[in-house]
Amino acid sequence: FMKEIIRLFQFFIFIFVWPYSKIVSFRTKRRCVPPLTNPLLMRSGQELADMIRNQKVSCTEVVLAFITRMQIVNPIINGIVQDCFEDAINQAKLVDDMVRNNPDPKYWEINKPLLGVPLTVKECLAVSGMSHNAGRIIPEQRVAKKDAEAVANLRSAGAIPIAVTNTPELCYFWETYNRKTGLTKNPYDVQRTAGGSSGGECALLGAGASVIGLGSDVVGSGRLPAHFCGVFGHKPSSHIISNEGHMPVSSDEEWHDFLVVAPLSTHAVDLPIILTAAAPQISKVLNLDEPVDLTKIKVFYLEEQKTLLTSNIHSDIKEAVRKSAFHFKLYGVEPEKAYINKFDNSLEALCTIIMRMKAPNNIFQRSEDTQDFSFLDVFREVILDSLGCSKFHTYTVFYGFTKKMSELLPKTYEKNMRGLKEELTKYFEELLGANGVLIMPVFFDTAHKHYRMYYKFTNVIYMSIANLLGIPATVCPAGLTRTGMPFGIQIIANRNQDRLTLAVAKELEKAFGGWIPPQGGQPTNVDNLV
Repeated sequence: FMKEIIRLFQFFIFIFVWPYSKIVSFRTKRRCVPPLTNPLLMRSGQELADMIRNQKVSCTEVVLAFITRMQIVNPIINGIVQDCFEDAINQAKLVDDMVRNNPDPKYWEINKPLLGVPLTVKECLAVSGMSHNAGRIIPEQRVAKKDAEAVANLRSAGAIPIAVTNTPELCYFWETYNRKTGLTKNPYDVQRTAGGSSGGECALLGAGASVIGLGSDVVGSGRLPAHFCGVFGHKPSSHIISNEGHMPVSSDEEWHDFLVVAPLSTHAVDLPIILTAAAPQISKVLNLDEPVDLTKIKVFYLEEQKTLLTSNIHSDIKEAVRKSAFHFKLYGVEPEKAYINKFDNSLEALCTIIMRMKAPNNIFQRSEDTQDFSFLDVFREVILDSLGCSKFHTYTVFYGFTKKMSELLPKTYEKNMRGLKEELTKYFEELLGANGVLIMPVFFDTAHKHYRMYYKFTNVIYMSIANLLGIPATVCPAGLTRTGMPFGIQIIANRNQDRLTLAVAKELEKAFGGWIPPQGGQPTNVDNLV
């Protein structure tokens, strides 16, 4: 019965949102970012670090290449909240001096594996001296006093932050727009969404204006924009990378079971390097240095699992899932088709558990205490939003409404959802074991026109299952559709088996090409799906 209500709710949203989205698209000229002209922008972070420590290229030259690219593409896609170009150039000059004074590449490879590599960071993660508002307009300006732990660790590994990137207000939506920085657009077609909530990151990566980045993922918010923008994204196993310095945050310990800091990149080889550098001690439990024998893995695939809440999977995505799975026949591995029991309830379980936790930062709180708001506060904002008078976005207002409604649910309902989580955990443990991967869609379609996520949001079910279970999931680019839009597939494994998903992503990059930069000009996109 609940699913029927949600479908009816989506239909009513569609009636209002679709015409508005068409008007916005009509007013925006269809275009993508210009093609890359500097070959340095095509390199992986690993290659750039190797070139810098071997003095084949200066760090200053690398940093300037990415700054120049940002200056070209950001007016088109609007992915940057604040840059730190001047500081980055000064840091690059220091790196060049360090390498000249100690020209031992092995030393730098061991001690600073990301030496001189430009880094972009989602604004919800603290970068010292930079904006840390997470897309909010209240407070008007919040500047980070110190780096988030993951950012500090990447600095220690030699990475150089050059910008913080756009996110929806408090990261509460799967499209990146807010009243402060505005709307982030897809680098392959500005009429389409970059996704969210790590949309600023992935838009810049897809445009070739960044090479490695840090986002975050709580219900696919790192993986969806990676899929839409044609880049790599990794949702690590829970409790690997520290969430310290992330906004929003909850005082509930269970919050860290679901929220993860997500490495993002244009090349698969960089994901394990970022992961290790961001969490140098605890990441050792993942055994990322241990080679994966692809002849000994089990491969399962899920092209589509139809439910009342999901749309039909795009034919190119289904073909890519199948093609990716059957690629491993080259290694003597026979792929098996999977079916996930109670798959259609996984999003319901995740949302129920999150909504029943202590609230993270929100627009309603009256003090530093994130729990300090009432139903009356929420009701007032809902009325203002319905009249078009709210200072905040509908998605953040809707969070407060669903949070308060969830508190009315009987405890038995939450207990049933937690029971479902345990069932699914057991199912995946038995299916995948310690050497299995599941290849499946990220989302049902490629990037759609702006704002349409309001009535497509239930399709995040393909991503939510990894957050619910705390297991790793890697998004790997799988090509372009005939209309020129990128898309990816998702690789899932059991908890702390990140090395498997990362190894499979690296193999599929070699097989199918990985990130394909925008070629410039006007995309031939047609509006196949509403």
